[in-house]
Amino acid sequence: MIAEDQTQFEDEQSIRPFLLESETILWTGRPPSGLVFRKSDPLYLLFTLIFCGGGLVPLFMTYNRDQPESGLGFIILLGVLGLYLSFGRFIYDMLARRKTVYALTNHRILILSGLFGPSIEDFSLRDPPPISIRVSTNGRGTIVFSTFSSVDFFMINPSMPGVIKQPMFERIPNATKVYQLIQSMTHQVGSY
Repeated sequence: MIAEDQTQFEDEQSIRPFLLESETILWTGRPPSGLVFRKSDPLYLLFTLIFCGGGLVPLFMTYNRDQPESGLGFIILLGVLGLYLSFGRFIYDMLARRKTVYALTNHRILILSGLFGPSIEDFSLRDPPPISIRVSTNGRGTIVFSTFSSVDFFMINPSMPGVIKQPMFERIPNATKVYQLIQSMTHQVGSY
């Protein structure tokens, strides 16, 4: 309980510099820590194996022993890319989630993130984006702040380079309660 209170205090302290004068924090949370596997990871892993295998095998087979430099740069580039896509993205994702804090105030939805410096996304409760929720049996869930289809939800993978990252409260505990709090605050703010 003490560790949970300490984490909540730290989360509130992280968000406080970004609050407006009349704002109060109603809820804070974080994505889960550690290694996270998503439903889309097997598909990305298959793509990585095909991409890197399909690129590296022919290069190794045609590698000219008389000119060891020919093609070596491309082999190294594909090897580094393959390592990132296979392993590095999990490490990047784990470090990025460690620096992410979610907050709901009486006026806005806030997502504080940034591996190399703070970056904040906010959405007004007066005119919120479409909000969707997906909850698992353990009560953890993801609240997404944009329109998406079930295919988009399957493909969401913040650790992939070039993938558009949808703003979300990812895998938070008691997701349904947080969703209901957001809906309640949206109606309160909208009625002013």
